[in-house]
Amino acid sequence: MSLECEAKLKVPDLGRIQVKLKRLGASNDGRCLERNWVFDDLESSFRKSGKLLRVRSMGGDSGVLTIKIPVVGGEFKNREEIETMVDSTTDLLRQLDVLGFRIIWIYEKYRQTWCWHDCVLALDECPELGCFVEIEGTPECIREAATELGLDPDAHIEDNYLGLWTKHLTALGQSFRNMVF
Repeated sequence: MSLECEAKLKVPDLGRIQVKLKRLGASNDGRCLERNWVFDDLESSFRKSGKLLRVRSMGGDSGVLTIKIPVVGGEFKNREEIETMVDSTTDLLRQLDVLGFRIIWIYEKYRQTWCWHDCVLALDECPELGCFVEIEGTPECIREAATELGLDPDAHIEDNYLGLWTKHLTALGQSFRNMVF
């Protein structure tokens, strides 16, 4: 269990950000295709309470089960995050189904993870939504990293990808669907 503090910033592309991170001496853990399954119960109690139950696969069958719980206050988005590594997302998805949870959304993104000072920076490429930089760390570290990258930390987005996707589809007049490549 940990407290996650992050800022999500929309960027036109990731090339300029990658160049700056290299110049800053940040380390890169590589790029992978993430597949995410978001769950809720039949009463939509997770959505109604602002919680998130997600299974994430980063290639292969292993993955991460994550529960995010909103925390009020703070300069940036703050959430309590409980994560558990799993050997088999296939088995976990089946277990959650048997327990009565239902998949409400599937989304994919390409993600590059970088580390710089005390921050973790995720560079995300999402279908149709475009590119985002998520900076996780202390508020001071988030501000410093954003400034070093030429980004305005005050322009951070509060929405998660589900909220951004829903707004995107609404603006297009389209029915809700998964966000996959």
